[in-house]
Amino acid sequence: MRCYATRRWTRKAIRHCAIALLAACASGGCLTTTYYVPAGDPVKFRKPVKAHVWVECEPGEWRASKMVIPAGWYALPDPGPGE
Repeated sequence: MRCYATRRWTRKAIRHCAIALLAACASGGCLTTTYYVPAGDPVKFRKPVKAHVWVECEPGEWRASKMVIPAGWYALPDPGPGE
């Protein structure tokens, strides 16, 4: 009888901890905040960012590359072809 009571108490404690953890995450502790930036507006990087970029080696020749964009730099949208 004692073993069953201990198991029941353990399951109850685990269930309460899981509920408390879910409540903490739902209250904003684990959520990511997303801000909408209108199309065409520049964005300034707060921290260095690892990015996949296109580099123009010669006029009209683009190559895929990787780089770290330093903090404080601005990013602008692609103006599109011909601009």
